[in-house]
Amino acid sequence: MKQDDDIRTALYSFDVYYFCLFMLTFYIIPYPIYRTIAHRYGWETNAKTMTRHWSDLFNGLTYGLILFVFGNYTHTFNWVTLVAFYPSLVAYALIAELPFTRTSLPNIKSWPKGMWVVFIIAVATKLAQWKRKKVGSDDEATSLLQPDNVAVVSPYSRNVAIHLHHWQIFYVLAFFTRFDDVVSQVGAGIVLACYMEGICAYGYDSLVNDS
Repeated sequence: MKQDDDIRTALYSFDVYYFCLFMLTFYIIPYPIYRTIAHRYGWETNAKTMTRHWSDLFNGLTYGLILFVFGNYTHTFNWVTLVAFYPSLVAYALIAELPFTRTSLPNIKSWPKGMWVVFIIAVATKLAQWKRKKVGSDDEATSLLQPDNVAVVSPYSRNVAIHLHHWQIFYVLAFFTRFDDVVSQVGAGIVLACYMEGICAYGYDSLVNDS
């Protein structure tokens, strides 16, 4: 029993078969499906060349490998996460298309009422999960926000823009849904879906830009 518990909470793990399933179900399949549906219904996406698609594919393999190994998905990935993933992907995309969710954290004083409703629901949901598992991140409160630029001055007198994307927040959160229980597995499906929505729609844009 103790050995099973140690495996399920391992710091890292890897299995070739489960990794291939992980990438197939959470990246290879949803990526073209999302792009096709987004184009059909006019959802917001960045235009991508074939080169950019290939670049995102290889970035996805890299990010996916790191997440799979250190997120303990060898032992926790199952049908529950899969079932939670696809409805969450569509749901998050629809929420992101609402006019009142097209805002950012620095504009909090001018948020419309609809954005406050979405924000409060998101925070309440995550607090309930934290109470159950005692894991989480303070950054989850910004989970439904669109990316925004924050300008800072570097020591070399260059203008550095930190461009935080919502997929980066959800990618980090995916490392904490590593427990072998239904709540954690559903949470994994949700955060992976929100992460992949950003990749499918916008791609792996840089976190830091300078000019």
